[in-house]
Amino acid sequence: MAGALLVGYDGTPGAHAAAGEALRLAKPLGVDVVFAFAYWANPGGGEVADMLTALREQGNALLEEALRLAEQAGVPARAELVEGRPSSGLVDLADEDDAQMIVVGSYGEKPLKGALVGSTAHKLLHLSERPDAVTAGHPKLALEKAEELAEPGGAVLATGSIYLIADLVREPGVARVSMI
Repeated sequence: MAGALLVGYDGTPGAHAAAGEALRLAKPLGVDVVFAFAYWANPGGGEVADMLTALREQGNALLEEALRLAEQAGVPARAELVEGRPSSGLVDLADEDDAQMIVVGSYGEKPLKGALVGSTAHKLLHLSERPDAVTAGHPKLALEKAEELAEPGGAVLATGSIYLIADLVREPGVARVSMI
């Protein structure tokens, strides 16, 4: 059986869209869904232990919500708390689980803000060697995000409520397809 779909879940509208898309894809593919809440606190800040405790509590509550969504959809799922920066934590978990795909939501930030502040979705497309699905709650935002993330020489193809980004990899004849 193919690996599970890994969903980065933080309770935002983009995360709800990602969960919905993963649950929709999981049934016909016959795969499970793994919901992950990744958290990190700067060790240089004060009261780090209290902050980490609060983040774990918030993560557990959000993961319970995600598992209820999976139960309602009739899709087998489990939840994982991941201590670490979201992008690298999700990539590491996907590698450990041999996930088929990483699915995350997008806030729909503009390119400059995403580059300066750091978008988890944008980082995943560069860190992950497996397909990534980036969802947005609004189709227009999803198309704008797909066009923004496509590498030069890549293509954006519309398909249902998500968009495929086909980026040419440095090896001739090899393409990496990401869904948004």
